[in-house]
Amino acid sequence: RHRLCITTLVKMSEVTPETPVRKLRFSTLRAIADLLDPLAAWRSVMSGIYEANGEPRYSQLKARRFEALVQQGKSPTMELLFDWGTSDCTVADLVQILIQNELLAAVSILLPHHSVCQRDTGLVVFSLNELKAMTQGWDDRPVTDGGCRLGSGGFGVVYRGQMRDTYVAVKKLNEICDNSHEDLKTQFYQEIQTLRSLTHVNVVRLLGCSSEGRTVCVVYEHLANGSLLDVLQSPERAAALLWKIRCSISTGAARGLSFLHLNKHTHRDIKRLRSFHDAATSDF
Repeated sequence: RHRLCITTLVKMSEVTPETPVRKLRFSTLRAIADLLDPLAAWRSVMSGIYEANGEPRYSQLKARRFEALVQQGKSPTMELLFDWGTSDCTVADLVQILIQNELLAAVSILLPHHSVCQRDTGLVVFSLNELKAMTQGWDDRPVTDGGCRLGSGGFGVVYRGQMRDTYVAVKKLNEICDNSHEDLKTQFYQEIQTLRSLTHVNVVRLLGCSSEGRTVCVVYEHLANGSLLDVLQSPERAAALLWKIRCSISTGAARGLSFLHLNKHTHRDIKRLRSFHDAATSDF
């Protein structure tokens, strides 16, 4: 097999499920709109809103009016939430609709402590201390020198961690100085929401995540043979890489990319470091 490995981060608002939607900060509404507007996901939210008598709150005519706002440079999502907010709906009401439509990144903007990783995706949520212990205190020495460092890049550092009787790859993401803490969280949960849906034999499997303070990590399955770059940089291992094996690796990478493209995702950075001798692909 040849696999691709994919990686990345909600508005930390002090709100509770009982908070009225009309009392949400403008910045919070803007962050939600930035998620829902591009794919017109506000339509799904709108269709889940009902009056007390069980009738839909919004007609098709109203939907077209919201849609027309795009041409005016306005946000349909924000106008929808402004309007619905006059009915004294709560964050809990909004979250319920968002979860029903699997808009989990938006849920995390409203309730950052809502366990998106565990409760909604089945992923393991690790504490930072657990990951620190698994990586021998973030041992920066290369694995070949007895440490835990597998590699690094613009995204951060990848460590080999030991979870019970198996190894995992722990990707510790760099902080982006120009981004606020809220932006980092938004980026992270958007990635988790995306990655959880990308299950394929030629894509490295996401196992879990961790998000404490400004430290954000994702945990992947560990591919023991390392990256294709590791193999090619070793004369002995490269010599053992027969053409039949090379063709198999290329085919696996192509299948992984095809899967991503069919699901409307672009890798953007295919290279030897992102491809694995075991058979996978990384960081899109």
